[in-house]
Amino acid sequence: MGSGKKEATRKERQSKGGDGMGNVKVKGENFYRDAKKLKTLNMYKEGKPQRNSDGKITKPPRSNRGKSRRPG
Repeated sequence: MGSGKKEATRKERQSKGGDGMGNVKVKGENFYRDAKKLKTLNMYKEGKPQRNSDGKITKPPRSNRGKSRRPG
């Protein structure tokens, strides 16, 4: 009973934590978007035409790039 409540075992557990740098971020790293999030965001952005401030299409949708327009 109470084998985990000794001072020696507490010190052992505390020292197993490593160097304490596990949660420190690298300078210049983006904290909000990792590679997986970027891939997902790009998937949602893909397929829509790019428009300028007037609303005119500057780049056609991804699926139509490189194809000629329909005659008409």
